[in-house]
Amino acid sequence: MIRYAVALILCPVLASADAMVVNRVIRAGDRVVASDISIIKADIPRAMQPVTDFDQVEAKVTLYPGRPIRQGELGPQSIIKRNQSVAIEYLSGGLTIRVEGRAMGAASVGEQTRVQNIMSKTIVSGVVMPDGVIRIFSAEG
Repeated sequence: MIRYAVALILCPVLASADAMVVNRVIRAGDRVVASDISIIKADIPRAMQPVTDFDQVEAKVTLYPGRPIRQGELGPQSIIKRNQSVAIEYLSGGLTIRVEGRAMGAASVGEQTRVQNIMSKTIVSGVVMPDGVIRIFSAEG
């Protein structure tokens, strides 16, 4: 009796749900519109829930026709592109230091990303702000 209960807990049960598939090849970084997507009923682990608002949605990886879209493969449109020149701001208390940097990858608002300080060649991580600045906060706050 106990073995049966453990088996139910450890073995996930797949349930039929709505899943999204793309109708054409969509490259990473390309904008996705509603006509690119079809909704199917399928038992797909980690399938992304259907999106209803396609305003500024992009593919984070290359998507192929007929394959289900998994979680993390669609997201907000990037405002920072790889190798783009960006401003880096370091904030600590009342001190703000602003330097020029180069983005190491594409990123959306609110995402953490890596950026290289042009002068020191140091690579640091920061958060993308709505104005495109990469902000680095001090450890104390």
